[in-house]
Amino acid sequence: MSLRLLDAVSGRPLGQAFTDRSGYAQLEASSPHEVRLSIPYLGYNQAAQPPGERFTIRLSPQRLPS
Repeated sequence: MSLRLLDAVSGRPLGQAFTDRSGYAQLEASSPHEVRLSIPYLGYNQAAQPPGERFTIRLSPQRLPS
């Protein structure tokens, strides 16, 4: 599944990754602004805070679009 990091102010893409078979992915980006994580396939878009630190996002199982 595709994951994207976006600059929250400009919307500029900062990075993209794809999950592995276990659903894990790693992204790194540098921005002076808030960063947003987007998972377009799931319609997921959320602020990734705090800047400069690692974080984990766990999504509940969802029915995928057909």
